[in-house]
Amino acid sequence: MFWRRKKTSDPLDDARFAPAGAETIASTPPPPVNTGSGGSAGVGVLPVEASFTITGRGTVVTGTIESGTLQVGHQVTIQRAGAVVALSRIEAIEMTRKMIQSAQAGETVGVLLPGMSRKEVQQGDQLIATG
Repeated sequence: MFWRRKKTSDPLDDARFAPAGAETIASTPPPPVNTGSGGSAGVGVLPVEASFTITGRGTVVTGTIESGTLQVGHQVTIQRAGAVVALSRIEAIEMTRKMIQSAQAGETVGVLLPGMSRKEVQQGDQLIATG
């Protein structure tokens, strides 16, 4: 039989051990996100950093949104060197293990594009929301 000592409290959760000024840092609102030249209501542009396939669902492209917003349901084009390579729509957006409905410029996201293969999307392509 293994004996385990009951954990009474975690010193990191105890306010007595918090660094000086921790309360002021937590209560300060974060600075606004730079929405780029397109603004938050502009055309969403996502340079593709990586892509991978989820069998039965589609292809996920990841990257940091350069300008505008991306929303679930938006129609998108994949452009490579200014030429349209593929058309799709956004089925889902994930950010840090959270499913979200929309994302703004400056946020790093994964975007699920149904019915696409990984060969259609390459690193360096741009995902551009058309509406």
